[in-house]
Amino acid sequence: MSMTIQTQEILNELKQICEQYKAEVPGRHRAWPESVKNRVQLLRQAGVSYPKIAKVSAISLPTLYKWAQDERAKKAPIPPEFHQLPVVLSHTEAVTKPAKEKSFKKATTITVIAPSGLKVMGLKVADACKVIRELER
Repeated sequence: MSMTIQTQEILNELKQICEQYKAEVPGRHRAWPESVKNRVQLLRQAGVSYPKIAKVSAISLPTLYKWAQDERAKKAPIPPEFHQLPVVLSHTEAVTKPAKEKSFKKATTITVIAPSGLKVMGLKVADACKVIRELER
């Protein structure tokens, strides 16, 4: 693929800006200026590959791909099924109520064991009386 003179000029500018920026801004994790991002975008629109841009600028491929992903996200329309809602901040005071003491009702259950070995558990008093009457018959 032959590059246009304008594309070659943008590549040269990008290389020069990146070299100068790296010399002036210390560290590996630097925030690239918008001028660099804009030139990368122009080069991509002109058909220059990410590996070629990375080689000229010494910007890592993952960074270039992340920028492309961010650009796509900016341009992507919000799907119609989603509605943007305004965020409203309000000041509310936290109210702390003392915890109520839990009261437990004591459940009285009876276990009836018949002479035959039949065991009936968890009966209320009235139901236990009925079972005993039936067993006595």
